[in-house]
Amino acid sequence: MTTFRDLLLFRTYDFPEVIVCNPIVKSTGPIKHVVYTLKGKDHLGDFEGVRRYSDFDTFREVLVTRFIGLFIPGIPSKKTTVKT
Repeated sequence: MTTFRDLLLFRTYDFPEVIVCNPIVKSTGPIKHVVYTLKGKDHLGDFEGVRRYSDFDTFREVLVTRFIGLFIPGIPSKKTTVKT
C-alpha cells in the first residue's frame, strides 16, 4: 500500500511544463477540424506534438497518472464555430 509519505518521496523532479499553442484548421473535404501544438518539458525531457481536441482527454489522463497528487485541470467543453 502506498502512503502519502511514499508519494512525497517519489516526487524527485520538477513540475511539468505544458504549452498548448498554434491552432490550425485542417480540412479533409467538407470536414474541418482544429489541431493544436503541444510543447513541454517533464522529468523525461522535452516533448512536442500535434493533437486534435479529442486527444486532450487522453493526454489529461496521462498527466493525472504520471503526476499523482498534482492538480490537473479539466479540459473545456468542445465548442463549434461557424464562419460565414
